[in-house]
Amino acid sequence: MQLHAVFLKRWAAFHAPIMSAAFVMDKEFCRRDLSSEMRTEVYAVMRDFATAPGSPSYNDMKAEYAVFRDALGSQKVCLLSTCVVLALVGFCAAVFWEAFCAFAPYLHS
Repeated sequence: MQLHAVFLKRWAAFHAPIMSAAFVMDKEFCRRDLSSEMRTEVYAVMRDFATAPGSPSYNDMKAEYAVFRDALGSQKVCLLSTCVVLALVGFCAAVFWEAFCAFAPYLHS
């Protein structure tokens, strides 16, 4: 129990919502179910990014993320099958997003 308390203290000190957003957009983890806390953090990051000059709106990013998750879940993006994702582990994230996620420009930029 003491180790868990130390972990949570460190987590609270060093974790930032951008880390959750990066996790759920990573090619190795994008198909996992999100906890409500992670979803909240991802949307918070989108809200922050939407305030930058020239950025898409929060609603546009959130809608595109919903399309992205739907495409992953319904196998519309057949290249994102588990086998292919495992095979792509060596690819950098930019190559993955450029090659397989061009339909989501707001998320991949």
